[in-house]
Amino acid sequence: MKLSFRTILPIILISALLILLTGCFGVTPDESPGYTPGTITGIIAAPCCSTSAGAVSEPQGVSPEYWCYYCQETWNLQDGIEVVLTYGEDEVATTTTNDKGEFTFTNVDPGKNYVITAYCPDFEDNRPLVKDVALELIEGGSFDTKVTDLVSTSLGLVVDFLVTYTELTPEDIVLDDVIANKPNFYGFPRFKKIIVEVQRVLEVCGNVDADEAVQDALCWAAEEVGRIVIPDLEIGCGPGYTPPPPPPNPCAGNVAPVINSVLLDGIPVLVGETVHVVVGTPYLVTVNASDDGKKDPLTYSATIDGNPVGSVVSNLITVTPLVAGTFEVFVNVNDGCTTTAWGPVTVVVDPIIYTLTVNIVGNGSVTLT
Repeated sequence: MKLSFRTILPIILISALLILLTGCFGVTPDESPGYTPGTITGIIAAPCCSTSAGAVSEPQGVSPEYWCYYCQETWNLQDGIEVVLTYGEDEVATTTTNDKGEFTFTNVDPGKNYVITAYCPDFEDNRPLVKDVALELIEGGSFDTKVTDLVSTSLGLVVDFLVTYTELTPEDIVLDDVIANKPNFYGFPRFKKIIVEVQRVLEVCGNVDADEAVQDALCWAAEEVGRIVIPDLEIGCGPGYTPPPPPPNPCAGNVAPVINSVLLDGIPVLVGETVHVVVGTPYLVTVNASDDGKKDPLTYSATIDGNPVGSVVSNLITVTPLVAGTFEVFVNVNDGCTTTAWGPVTVVVDPIIYTLTVNIVGNGSVTLT
């Protein structure tokens, strides 16, 4: 069968138009961080807290050679206790333990010497209950810190001290040689001393942050561990040494920003609402927020699955959806200390609907409308 020119020309024109339209949808940019995050897990055990569940026992996979070699009192698993993950002086995440004392932090960047700190709700002075250290989390991997004890708590205190009072970063600190000396720490007598002091205070429900003997031993232990990397490290420890106070916290007393309203092209949007937009069309999101003004000026962002989207100028976010689909969108406002999240809003991105009309007149000419 032969196709006449009148038949072929509309097909060519329609095909060309479809190719042109396909190119308008664009490709979603890669917002991945360039590496695969990992997971940190562990178990919180401690004395002196009302969140105590069952006592730690041999069937749970611990032994005197590894766990609580210096403990004198019964240590219990902690149920529903707050656990904070820090890297250096930055708080990374917060979670709570289950009824077996277990905790999990997911989506953690690769890095060395993350510190895990558990806080007992019985204490109002923000003292740490126990600590642990995730020595090294590799890309896409997992690190199990096992069960907290006096050694893990002492290691966590040393890492925090070195980061706060020396120029060492978490990536610089080396703890492998110390841990290899367990359980007697013959090669690190000052570290053994901090374990003994922590045991003396912690197992009678004292505050390791406020005890002078603990702080003196901590300084010497930190200097000893720091010399693995810097052989001539001198912190200035001495009898009755109390470390200088850390710099004042610029976020002390800060009040989180409040998001008062969010507008999409001038129309108010409510949390939980579903809105429809069209692919390839730019939209203006206006975020109205207030703050106590104690820290930096407010910064604004919109995120989908934790990834920022759009371009931001002050409190105006311009977003152009590139692909059709349904997405949960959050708006965030940060004052330099705290981020306030607003959302989610379900955004349905509808495709562009085109109507193509081909008119073939008697003389063979074609018009498209």
